[in-house]
Amino acid sequence: MLTLTHPNPPPRLGSLLPETNHMSKTPRIAVIGSANIDLTTFSDRFPNAGETIFGQKFDLGFGGKGANQAVASRLCGADVFMVARVGSDLFGPATIENFKKLGIDATHVKQIEGASSGVAPIFVEPNGQNRIFVVKGANDLLKPADVDAAADLLKTVDCMVMQFEIPLETVYYSVQFARKNKIRCIVNPAPRNPSTSKPSMASTTSSPTKAKPKPSLACQ
Repeated sequence: MLTLTHPNPPPRLGSLLPETNHMSKTPRIAVIGSANIDLTTFSDRFPNAGETIFGQKFDLGFGGKGANQAVASRLCGADVFMVARVGSDLFGPATIENFKKLGIDATHVKQIEGASSGVAPIFVEPNGQNRIFVVKGANDLLKPADVDAAADLLKTVDCMVMQFEIPLETVYYSVQFARKNKIRCIVNPAPRNPSTSKPSMASTTSSPTKAKPKPSLACQ
């Protein structure tokens, strides 16, 4: 059984959002991002090529940078809304149910038929050295149209949070949506994506050859 326990959340989110005359209300945060299942194996050493060895311990838990952001925001006292995609495997419903148990609104967490959920097999040696594979699965199918589908909800939040475990197209679109609707947004540019560049992270850029400007990740 997949379970996650946590202490009761404190009453305030802290300094994540700017002080306004509405801060007496509970902050509302939407996370547009990834949800993974972490598959962690502990062993004395890593196997050589073609070798099979026995491990000592195995843990299975909920993860993903987007899901972690959502849980952290909830534990800080915010009302949290998750926009994500999970697979049609056994991990999909378990992920949705876990969000609900934690008090995170999962209305816009949908299963994708025929897709696997995102998984992260993690291999750990006794000294803490690890190797991690991330298979994005349904996370890679979260599209700008899914942001539009959640537009009515997103327009009611105080802050939108994204990261790079979903398609960059969707991240850029979400930032543009936030700017257009004057919603504060936070982008965690991790894991590193080689298709991003420093200029495009800060502002819209153009070249003397009139190439198409790169989209901007600059938030409010």
